[in-house]
Amino acid sequence: MSDRAGTQGLATAGQAPPNHMLPLLFGGCYGWLHLPGPAVQLARESGGRYGVVLCNPFGQEAVMTHRGWRYLAELLAANGMPALRFDYHGTGDSDGAESDPQRVPAWIDSIAAAVATLRARTGVQRVALCGLRLGALLATLAAQEIGNVDALALLAPVVRGRDHLRELRALQSTSRVTPADQLDPAETERFMTVVGNRLYRDAVERIQACDLGKPDQLQRCPAARMLILSASPLDGARRLADAAGALGCAVERAPFPEYEAYASYPELNDLPWSAFRHVTGWLAGASPDALALPGIAVAARVVPAASPLLHGDGFIERRMHFGAAGLFGILCEAPAPAAGAPAVLLVNTGAGHHIGDARMGVLCARHLARQGIPSLRMDLGGIGDSASLTLARYGFQPYDSALRHDVIAAAGWLRSQGYQRVALFGICSGAYAGLHAACESEHIAGAVLVNLQSFIWPEGLEIQEVVQQRPRQRDAATRTYLASCLRPQKWVRVLRGDTEIGSIVRELARRGMLRLRTRASHTAGWITGADTPVRRVRNLLRRLDGRGVPVWLVYGGYDPGLGELATYFGSGGRVMRRYRNVRLCISDRIDHALRAYTARDAVLALLDSYLRTHFCVTRDAEAAREKAVPAAGMETSKP
Repeated sequence: MSDRAGTQGLATAGQAPPNHMLPLLFGGCYGWLHLPGPAVQLARESGGRYGVVLCNPFGQEAVMTHRGWRYLAELLAANGMPALRFDYHGTGDSDGAESDPQRVPAWIDSIAAAVATLRARTGVQRVALCGLRLGALLATLAAQEIGNVDALALLAPVVRGRDHLRELRALQSTSRVTPADQLDPAETERFMTVVGNRLYRDAVERIQACDLGKPDQLQRCPAARMLILSASPLDGARRLADAAGALGCAVERAPFPEYEAYASYPELNDLPWSAFRHVTGWLAGASPDALALPGIAVAARVVPAASPLLHGDGFIERRMHFGAAGLFGILCEAPAPAAGAPAVLLVNTGAGHHIGDARMGVLCARHLARQGIPSLRMDLGGIGDSASLTLARYGFQPYDSALRHDVIAAAGWLRSQGYQRVALFGICSGAYAGLHAACESEHIAGAVLVNLQSFIWPEGLEIQEVVQQRPRQRDAATRTYLASCLRPQKWVRVLRGDTEIGSIVRELARRGMLRLRTRASHTAGWITGADTPVRRVRNLLRRLDGRGVPVWLVYGGYDPGLGELATYFGSGGRVMRRYRNVRLCISDRIDHALRAYTARDAVLALLDSYLRTHFCVTRDAEAAREKAVPAAGMETSKP
């Protein structure tokens, strides 16, 4: 069922009162406990209700499915079942790093700690584990070790680890489009990389050795009941069901056709309404049509308790809801603040929640804290862990003009907490929201904007319309196309008929004509005094420059945003040299989403340099200076 069909059903269904959302910290893991509202809880007390622990998938899948995972937790709570969703140790907001040893045992230990925490906090007698993809494999392994799990709900489960690793390698291969995407090796003797997330060798070997369909790998019955929603007839679910059934587990199987539409970019994916209702009804012993539903927009009541502090290696973090709209952020502070340090506001990219692609938001915040610089990584309204979660399909538009007000509200909140200066850091659409917020807010004293794709966005244009046009209007950088045309191998494939070049030629011609029309319009506007897109865009930076707000625009050398830059500021952004407080940095060591470790290091070095240059951050100055040496291939305009 699509999101659109699902929301039509929700609009007429009985809706439960708002649930409570309680922040938790256990074993170095961040979690959210979704508790039923008082009326629901009283109605269910005599039913021997389940408590449910939700087990994340791995890496980018965890980012893509976050919105749905939160909705499932709300759906479970609306039907009297407290649900705990959390990040494994070394992932998401939790403590630790992906390079820590023995990740698979650590993740299983995290699930065990979550089960113990759920029992202690809620008093539930029966516990169910619900896992998605790799989380389903981990949930099954954890259930065997814990030994007191009553039910397992496995969504698109990984049954044979070798097959899953093959899928991950294929995903990594298809994501390496430009030279910037190939900055990091796909696999070495120490690790394999999957869209910016690394699995180190011990984890790879442990996953590869898993095959839940083999009778000898299930030592005992993992749970009394098991529900398997299978995304493919080839995923091994039947073998798992047979192996579990032979141990006395009551197994139910059903298809999961919604998975492919669910595992997509956060701003584009469809929530699997039918699958989530199936899981909830199966656990509640009720028909999916009889369930209470949270509604199209989930507005959880965040329990006003003191947020637990995470004391990590060189940082202290606490979760905050703030503002009238209940915006969410994680405030990351340093044990010993640096003199003169501003607070850095990290803005969402697209509809991905605050951890960022390949955990970039978390890594950046903790990197800054170790230098004495506080930060707030935020969720804009309607996404992530903000109090209100938009569920309807296409409910979130990353270029919505209203989002700048959320950024402004976050900057104002930081000022109210005693931080006198606020600097923005945003990537792609986060850079767009940050740019426009900086133009309107007196609280924002600087900005580092990475791979800005658009300076102005047509009102009413939805991101989905742009994505649907991509097969006809490709979004690779012009430099990528030109480099492709100069490779002999490309022409050999064209002559063989293995590939075609006409679409590339048409796309380059379209870009050239667009640039000519924009410049002609600007020239005409200069003569007549009329307003033009070029004038509006340049006024954005002129306004910041006039206020003395330092802005660094950072681009990867192969980034599609360079075309937009050239359209409004000339080739290489030469017009920007007119502004005293604007600096342009272009590097071949930066990919678009900063998924490459090399790219992250380069951008963090630039951020260090920016803070030292404009805010006189003094702590660890020598170390910061060494990191901030421009990398080979870095081009910068004069400040």
